[in-house]
Amino acid sequence: MIVHLVRNSDLGCGTFDNIISYLNYLKDKNKPNPIKFIGHAVDPTKDVDIIIDREEMADHIKRINTDGTPYDRNDFKNYFDVCESIRTRDNITSSEIVILLTNQFNTNNYFGYCDDAIKNVFIQCSDWTNIFTEKFNYELAICYETYSWILRHLLFNHRETMRKFVNNNIPKGCVMDNCTNKKDFLLKIRTADVSENLLTRMLETNFSSYPYMYYILKQFERIRLGVLTRERSEIFSSYVTINFNHNNGNNCFTIDEYEGVELKFELVQRVIYRLVLNYPEGIQFESLQNESYYNEIISLFDEESSTNRNDRTIYDSIVKTFGFYLEENDQEDPEIKFLGPNTDTEIEKIIKNGINKSKESFRQKVSKLNECLSRMIPSKLIDQYQIQYDDRTRRYTIKLDRKYFVNGRLPNTTE
Repeated sequence: MIVHLVRNSDLGCGTFDNIISYLNYLKDKNKPNPIKFIGHAVDPTKDVDIIIDREEMADHIKRINTDGTPYDRNDFKNYFDVCESIRTRDNITSSEIVILLTNQFNTNNYFGYCDDAIKNVFIQCSDWTNIFTEKFNYELAICYETYSWILRHLLFNHRETMRKFVNNNIPKGCVMDNCTNKKDFLLKIRTADVSENLLTRMLETNFSSYPYMYYILKQFERIRLGVLTRERSEIFSSYVTINFNHNNGNNCFTIDEYEGVELKFELVQRVIYRLVLNYPEGIQFESLQNESYYNEIISLFDEESSTNRNDRTIYDSIVKTFGFYLEENDQEDPEIKFLGPNTDTEIEKIIKNGINKSKESFRQKVSKLNECLSRMIPSKLIDQYQIQYDDRTRRYTIKLDRKYFVNGRLPNTTE
């Protein structure tokens, strides 16, 4: 089964990629998931992640129409029209479900809604901080909503039939709870259950739908455990383990206690994190020009890259972040070099200029990965997991006991 997720232009690429990654997380590569999620974008060139000004962001999110006109009763139709346009543009069949993820508010203040045939759906991805704590990984809630709508798509052939199963009274912790008060969603996601009459409905459906529904119920449990473990970790300050893992053929860092939630580190960030981990006493950026560090960094890129390291973009990333010199030669591939004692004077000047620029690039990447960690690690423990910089020694360090870092890519190896 294929589900198409569409990123509206008011939703950032980073959030969207995190959601797709979590939904497609493959725990056992020998057992492929029965549901595959494919990402689309209304306009791939637009990314609100680059918007820094809070007022501009707020204005961007509230705008329901591209021309800034006020909300009207047709806002749901606007969402479904977007879904239909994506169907036409990307040749998506009428039998497959399309889900639009948007930060825009809707007139009914719904988490999401569907068209008559439950083939086109929208989910609101903003305003979750008013329900959960600020540090909560609200992307889990969006994933829960995504699975909820897929389940409804499988169980009901029309929106009016579905509405008969909606619980508008006291919340039961069922996927069909209406949650008129949005804070009631907390009970729903912590329980991640289905009511008895909904289970009966499942038994009445086409047998071919069973594998998908069973898988969705397992994902509900996965999300529930992720939410509860995250909350308990925050309360009891319990450490979690970061696993250097694989997901759908790509290298990644996951937190197993949160049911495989992935830390969305870029390739360079994964290399930086593992490099600093290797030196409990800390490491100075200026030392990276030493040949031994150079060899170690190149080796880490080899391990962490999911593609051939000869990709030019990876070469450029290594050079810009670590201050190495990229020598263009007559061969098919350029060669990365470090600053050695016999380097040509002119080349030495070029490299030193590059090193000064790379310091800032390195610092920015450390800051970004620390921010990512702060969303996942209990606040009382976050300074143990983050990369800390000591102004006095000019060293980058990670304080946490290395037993909480596991290299799942290598058998029986702990880093």
